[in-house]
Amino acid sequence: MFLIDNKTKNFCMLLRFGTALVLPLLTLVIPVGSCTKQEQSSLLKFLTGLSQGGSLTTSWQNNTNCCTWEGIICSMDGAVTELLLSSKGLDGKISPSLGELTSLLHLNLSFNSLSGGLPQELVSSNSLIIVDVSFNRLDGSLSELPSSTPSRPLQVLNISSNLFAGNFPSSTWVVMKNLVALHVSNNSLSGHIPTNFCTNSPSLTVLELSCNQFSGSIPPGLGSCSWLRVLKAGHNNLSGTLPNELFSATSLEHLSLPNNDLQGQVEWENLVKLSKLAILDLGENNFTGNIPESIGQLKRLEELHLNNNKMFGDIPSTLSNCTSLKEIDLKSNNFSGELINVDFSNLSNLKTIDLMRNNFNGTIPETIYSCSNLTALRLSSNKFEGQLSKGLGHLKSLCFLSLARNHLTNITNAIQILQSSSSLTTLLIGRNFINEKMPDDDSIDSFKNLQVLTLDNCSLSGKIPRWLSKLSSLKVLSLDNNQLTGQIPDWISSLNFLFYLDISNNNLTGEIPTALIHTPMLRSDRAAAQSDPGAFQLPIYVDESLQYRKTTAFPKVLNLGNNEFSGLIPPDIGQWKELLALNLSFNKLYGDIPQSICNITGLLMLDLSSNNLTGTIPVALNRLNFLTKFNISYNDLEGPIPIGGQLSTFTDSSFYGNPKLCGPMLSHPCTEKAVPAPASTLSTDEFIDKVIFGILIGLFFALGVLLDQMQNEHYERWPLLKFVKILDSKHEYRILRAMVNIARNYFTGVIPPEISQLKALDTLDLSFNSFSGEIPQEICSLTNLETLDLSNNHLTGTIPLGLTKLHFLSAFNVSNNNLEGPIPTGGQFNTFDNSSFIGNAKLCGAMLSHHCSSSKALSMPASTLSTKQYTDNIFFGIAIGLFFALGMLLDQIRSTKLLTDLLGFALVIVCLASSTSSCTDQEKRFLLQFLAGLSNDGGLAVSWQNDTNCCTWEGITCSADMKITEVSLASKGLEGHISPSLGNLSGLLHLNLSHNSLSGELPLEQFISSSIVILDVSFNRLNGALHEFSAQNTIQSLQVLNISSNLFTGQFPSTIWKVMNNLVALNVSNNSFTGKVSSFFCSSAPYITELDLSFNQFGGSVPRDIGNCSMLRVLKGGHNNFNGALPDELFNASLLEYLSFPNNGLNGVLHDANIIKLSKLSVLDLRQNVLRGNIPKSIGQLKRLEELHLGQNDFYGELPSTLSNCTNLKIVDLTFNNLSGDLGNINFSSLSNLTTIDLLTNNFIGTIPESIYACTKLTALRLSKNNFHGELSQNMNRLRSLSFLSIDGNNFTNIRNVLHITKSFINLTMLSLGENFMHEILPEDETIDGFENLHHLSITGKLTNLVRLRLSDNKLTGSVPVWINNLNFLFYLDISNNSFTGEILRTLVWMPMLKSDQCVDHIEAIDTRVLKLSTYWDSKYEYHMLRATLNIARNGFTGVIPPEISELKALGVLDLSFNSFSGEIPQAVCSLTNLEVLHLSNNNLTGKIPLELNNLHFLSSFNVSNNDLEGPIPTGGHNNRNSSFCKPIFGHPLVPLLLISLVYSANSCNEQERSSLLQFLAELSNDGGLGLSWQNGRDCCTWEGIICSSSSSSSSMDSKVVTVTDVLLASKKLEGNISPALGSLPGLLHLNLSHNFLSSSLPSEILSSGSITVLDVSFNSLDGVLPPPQPQLSTGIKQPLRLQVLKISSNKFTAEFPSMDAMENLIALNGSNNSFTGMIPVATLCRASSSLALLDLSDNKFTGKVLKVAMNNLNGTLPAELFEVTSLEHLSLANNGLQGELDRALANLSNLVTLDLGGNNFVAEIPESIGHLKKLEKLNLGNNKMFGNLPSSLSNCASLTAIDLKINNFSGDLGKVDFSTLHNLKILDLLVNNFSGVIPESIYSCSNMTALRLSANHIHGEISSRISDLKHLSFLSLANNSLVDIAKVFHALQSSQNLTSLFIQQNFLDEAIPQTVDGFESLQCLAIRACSLTGKIPLRLSKLNKLAVLDLSNNPLIGPCRVGSTP
Repeated sequence: MFLIDNKTKNFCMLLRFGTALVLPLLTLVIPVGSCTKQEQSSLLKFLTGLSQGGSLTTSWQNNTNCCTWEGIICSMDGAVTELLLSSKGLDGKISPSLGELTSLLHLNLSFNSLSGGLPQELVSSNSLIIVDVSFNRLDGSLSELPSSTPSRPLQVLNISSNLFAGNFPSSTWVVMKNLVALHVSNNSLSGHIPTNFCTNSPSLTVLELSCNQFSGSIPPGLGSCSWLRVLKAGHNNLSGTLPNELFSATSLEHLSLPNNDLQGQVEWENLVKLSKLAILDLGENNFTGNIPESIGQLKRLEELHLNNNKMFGDIPSTLSNCTSLKEIDLKSNNFSGELINVDFSNLSNLKTIDLMRNNFNGTIPETIYSCSNLTALRLSSNKFEGQLSKGLGHLKSLCFLSLARNHLTNITNAIQILQSSSSLTTLLIGRNFINEKMPDDDSIDSFKNLQVLTLDNCSLSGKIPRWLSKLSSLKVLSLDNNQLTGQIPDWISSLNFLFYLDISNNNLTGEIPTALIHTPMLRSDRAAAQSDPGAFQLPIYVDESLQYRKTTAFPKVLNLGNNEFSGLIPPDIGQWKELLALNLSFNKLYGDIPQSICNITGLLMLDLSSNNLTGTIPVALNRLNFLTKFNISYNDLEGPIPIGGQLSTFTDSSFYGNPKLCGPMLSHPCTEKAVPAPASTLSTDEFIDKVIFGILIGLFFALGVLLDQMQNEHYERWPLLKFVKILDSKHEYRILRAMVNIARNYFTGVIPPEISQLKALDTLDLSFNSFSGEIPQEICSLTNLETLDLSNNHLTGTIPLGLTKLHFLSAFNVSNNNLEGPIPTGGQFNTFDNSSFIGNAKLCGAMLSHHCSSSKALSMPASTLSTKQYTDNIFFGIAIGLFFALGMLLDQIRSTKLLTDLLGFALVIVCLASSTSSCTDQEKRFLLQFLAGLSNDGGLAVSWQNDTNCCTWEGITCSADMKITEVSLASKGLEGHISPSLGNLSGLLHLNLSHNSLSGELPLEQFISSSIVILDVSFNRLNGALHEFSAQNTIQSLQVLNISSNLFTGQFPSTIWKVMNNLVALNVSNNSFTGKVSSFFCSSAPYITELDLSFNQFGGSVPRDIGNCSMLRVLKGGHNNFNGALPDELFNASLLEYLSFPNNGLNGVLHDANIIKLSKLSVLDLRQNVLRGNIPKSIGQLKRLEELHLGQNDFYGELPSTLSNCTNLKIVDLTFNNLSGDLGNINFSSLSNLTTIDLLTNNFIGTIPESIYACTKLTALRLSKNNFHGELSQNMNRLRSLSFLSIDGNNFTNIRNVLHITKSFINLTMLSLGENFMHEILPEDETIDGFENLHHLSITGKLTNLVRLRLSDNKLTGSVPVWINNLNFLFYLDISNNSFTGEILRTLVWMPMLKSDQCVDHIEAIDTRVLKLSTYWDSKYEYHMLRATLNIARNGFTGVIPPEISELKALGVLDLSFNSFSGEIPQAVCSLTNLEVLHLSNNNLTGKIPLELNNLHFLSSFNVSNNDLEGPIPTGGHNNRNSSFCKPIFGHPLVPLLLISLVYSANSCNEQERSSLLQFLAELSNDGGLGLSWQNGRDCCTWEGIICSSSSSSSSMDSKVVTVTDVLLASKKLEGNISPALGSLPGLLHLNLSHNFLSSSLPSEILSSGSITVLDVSFNSLDGVLPPPQPQLSTGIKQPLRLQVLKISSNKFTAEFPSMDAMENLIALNGSNNSFTGMIPVATLCRASSSLALLDLSDNKFTGKVLKVAMNNLNGTLPAELFEVTSLEHLSLANNGLQGELDRALANLSNLVTLDLGGNNFVAEIPESIGHLKKLEKLNLGNNKMFGNLPSSLSNCASLTAIDLKINNFSGDLGKVDFSTLHNLKILDLLVNNFSGVIPESIYSCSNMTALRLSANHIHGEISSRISDLKHLSFLSLANNSLVDIAKVFHALQSSQNLTSLFIQQNFLDEAIPQTVDGFESLQCLAIRACSLTGKIPLRLSKLNKLAVLDLSNNPLIGPCRVGSTP
């Protein structure tokens, strides 16, 4: 059978069963003859092919007339016409013989168990009309029919619900001319959907393709299916957008495409063409955009599913017109606004509304209560407010209501209203009614049918109300997280069906009542039987995460935790036999644990922690074999912990806080014999396996955490150098491992035992020295060691056995010493070969030629594991540990190079096999098939082709029995596809193909069904979807699967969990998997230890089954689309050490009872979610917690004092929450490891607690935007390591005190103090010094490195201090809104960083250490950089604006408004070409507006209003808005035109203009509120955004004509299309529609307008082809357009850029950030527009030759015409493919300020003519192939501030260039060239130099002492030259106080290292390696407190280097 919707039922029934109905009737009247022998033979062949024939065997054998056989229908002449064998229990294969039945019309074999392929004879039959083989087990691929095949009669083909795979055929459908219905759903078909369905089958009506693996886009050809009524293709891997052609299939009634990867905006204007549509399902895709008004045209629409997309905006009011609607599902989007726009009263057929997880606000509309047929309403997780309306009672059919997680009020009213909903079975209203009182009205007696009630997380007060006792059908009750008091009422036992009760986190008291014990459903197994088997109308969520569709799915739970219950645990508690979870924690219970509790044999979770229980632990608890979570910590229990049973699986955290307890899992074992449990069913081997795996995983976890910490704590503190250190021209690094390398020196003595203190060490290399004595045992405590090299010393004694416990150790060498005794075995030592031990004559071991005698063997404690088991565990242990480390690092590290370095360890697998003979020919053939499938074999062919023994081939390891066991080909440069043939290697254990460039699909099923234990294909380009596996198979072998960092898409196969029973580690991170995560993986894969799902597109809730993962230690799911709450069951995974789900949509609360379960947690990262509630006080029991990230959630309440108990905490991030209270209740002094505290934007109060100053390791402290007050304590100066301090936005006082305290913080780089110290006086104390390294401050002192200073909104007086221009790096100064007076000092307009265009480069180069924490505008936007700004507005400045202001070339913002400036606007302002904002309003300025201001083409905000200016306003450019010039009163002397407009203001716009504007409004789908203004009056000149002007009529001077001149609607949130009607406004000059959401194309009528001078439509979603502007016709003559400024940037325009011939007046064109292609129209742009001054076409896809564009795909040479554009100031063509030489005509561009040609392929010399570029400031020719000497004329470019010529082939002596003339030069980078000679003296005259790099050249000689003249130098790299006299270098540089980085390696050969190293206080990086320096390490280096990197390697230094004294 085939499944279709009701709309097509009658039609399809006719097709499918017409023959079946008519022919049997005929046979009743007319006798049917006998079938032929041939037909009987064909049928019997079919029967013979069946392995199970059901009842056919009897029927078909007993009569020779097959027309009488079961399921056979014949025609009158005895021909078999129908074979109907549905649901007959048939098994076996379908015989092709059925194709021999020449009259067969209808074949139905559905709902059987048939297997094998589908015979081609059936599909190609000449007679068959209907073929239905659905719901079988048919497999294989579908055969193609040749296109030459004659047309077939087949009309209906149903092959759904089988196992077909492979590419979907395409040519088959060419011959199916009569096809009407095709149903292929629920298979594994792949490939693209054929494009020719309807071309060949014009009658196609039903096309069902869902639940396959189709990929690619939806074929446009489906639009030609004029008869198509049903199209289903959901649950595939389709991508792209919906093709416009699809909407031509206007007969469509059912369009279903859910759960794909479709994206873009739905083209609703096309979709509404499908006027017959009844079902539209586009859910679970990536669609964006809003729902437009046009949806109301779908009058027949019954179901609308747009859920789980990224759609936004309001719901259109026209949805009310869809009166047939029955179901609306819009959940999990970003819809917003109020619902009152929709009149739901029109939607009388509605049954289901699901709007969960959006941003709707306002009240619930009254009209929704008119939907009397509504059965399910879910509005949860929105922002609805107010009270429920009485109208809700009208919904008599309502069964399901969820209003949780909103802002509703008045719960009493809500309950009274809801009780009238008699049909209600599910009511979820928690997380509302905050702090209200629980209703206790006894008159509440309805809710008779209510089964599920949640009133959680409301902070309700009062008692458990009696009216709940009347809910006779209640099964699930959740009242947790309220403030209920009193006792549990006795009537609780009257709720006969209640089996889920959560009343945790309240204030309930009294004893646990006997009545609760007698609750019927907790005592019996009737829950399933008594529950309604029907499903909920919508799935419900317990704690907003656990998704249940039936009450039978709920577990039996009793949670009384975190209350005030007292007394004994009732002794008859054992009567709760069916209970699965029992939580009595955090109460005041006392007495013994009753023995009867052991009778609850199905218990999964038992938590009795934090009570006052005494006595011993009942031994019988060991028999609770299902117990996975157990906690009795913090009681007063005593005696031995029972061992040997289930309790032995729990760690010490389950027993903490019971000082009288003893046992092997505690630090104090029992002195007496421990109490044993009954014999365990675990074998010794199984138990040892668990222990080994536990140790391995735990230690490997430590590596991941340490590396994360080292990166966060140390490496991010390194300076981001002005230049990243480059290893070669392609690779660079920013981070190193923790390392001590003192190899190849002359150290002597013993290895000190204190070396054990270096806990963080990854690498220890002491080789090639003269160390003696034994290897200290203490070295075994360096558990993070990856490399240990002690070779080539004089060490004696034995190798410590404890070294086998260094589980990260991957490189070990003790060769060439005098060691003796046996080599330890076990652990990592089984992975090392003899090269690690040779040269020790007295050593013995299996890997050496002299084996130890049995008496000498040294190994770990004996294991009962077999050899094979042991080997497998070794393989597994190493692989899983390193595999886990990779996952940990990937979550934290983003640098590709860094990943390459750190992940280079890959998976190291031990080769324990002995030498073998030869592999078999079969295995060799499988390998060669794999090789043949590669397009690039990385050189394998040389090895694999030259020897017949494949066991000797590269990357191949064999066992003793000649089986290939390993294929290890990581990082071999392989390209191509992975052949499935590798899965045929029957002995293969380990397959590692990681870090290659393999592509295509992964044949996973072939691999995992083999013997493979470890499969690693990470870091490739594999793509496509992973196939589902047959659920009948179980994969016993695979333990480790790593497919991370590929391009996989689609849903992750759910059957992986079902079939991989032994899976231990799974890493699927960094792909594009979608859909939900399987909910049962741990029940199928119980050994899973590490699970990394991060960086994908998973959605849905976090599966509750994770709680069954009893071995899980690492769970990462960050950066996905998970939603809902973290399920309670998750916290049953008590071994979790790393829990990370940042950047998802998780919500709900963190419960005390849950958090306490994860006692091993060291990292908890839940930031950037929607979690709420209090931070649980039980968090204090997470003793191992190191990182707590809860920022950007909705937590509230006080911080629990128990946080002080988390003594290992290093990072606390609670930003952007609603936390409150006084921090004084936290004892921070116990948190001595804290490095970061970030409490930004909360509601904390009080003073900063004194204890916080005991955290001496703090580097970052942010308390901004809270309500702290008082003065800072003097004890703050104890925070010596502090580099980031932000306390702005509080109520602190005494600013003088703050500055005196913080001035001593020598590491401080960021200090933010704003919005404090109200009405105080800014101190002028000369003793406030220090702050040498400060970069950012909101107020200032002697801060030479300051870059940003903000003192706005204070009451400062006096004049601006003269020292302001001493702040050499200041680029942002805001002193607005104070009371400063006097004239602008000349020094203010000489601020160094504002004088140069290089200011932007400086901003980008600011050391990122400054922003230890991101700096936010609000909770969503953060910044690291600001525009160059001078804002002195709203003060009392007088005098004229100084002409020297022109020097501030870098200014982006200049605001001098609201002062008392007089005189004229200086012409000099016009030279500030980077200005975006210029405000001179409200002064006393006179004279005219300078005409040249029109040349400021970036100017977006300009205001000179309220001055005394006169004369005409310059036209053109940006000066078009009256508001920028007019005073709001009469008498302005500016322009006569303005006076006229005031006199004739009564005139209004004409009707034509009004009509054009209203037409524009009508085409908007969202008018942003314009409709209110535009509809209320007929005079459109008064409308919002409209400016009019008047002029004299041509017929009469007295007649005035009013015209619309400006339409200014930027940032109005407009959505929809731009109407061409705007082009008909005859007087329109300025049209600004920028920064909206407008879509579709730009009308040509607007672009070709004859009046518009400024057109700005930037920052929208306009797309399509940009129409070419057409000239205007006047008296038959073409007139050029008036357009001067055209801004179309940041849209989605495509295709080639149009010709601009008609744009003769164009001045500025910005078309950047689109997708333009082709070549730039050079001729039309420059010849037609001779006045063109600004051209920006960057960030497009242009190709070909160029004019001026960066970051495209340009190639060729620079055209000669380019050098004729003499007005060019900025020429940037970096990072293209340009080549050729630089034309000498470059000199023509005399106005050039920036020349950036870096990153191309230029092969040329720099021409002498470059000296003509007098204004040149930035020259970048780096990364080309240029050569020759630098021209001496470069000295003439006196404005140069930066020269970048790195990585070229320049040569010659630098002395030819006189650098002394380049006094503005700050950066000179000549890295990797061939310059020779000495460093010229003239370079030292560049006193503003901050960075100098001359590395990798041929420079020689000494460094001049004049280098000390470079006072601002912070970066110096002279490495890899031939310099001499290192002592002189140190002496000359010692006064360079700003120097932070010094790289001088590979120079000064064979010199002595200087012992006097003075100065260098700021030095952070020092590299002097490979110089062959002699002597000792200078003691003075120990004084360089800021030094983070010291490299002295490869020098023959001597002398002691003691641990603890090294610098």
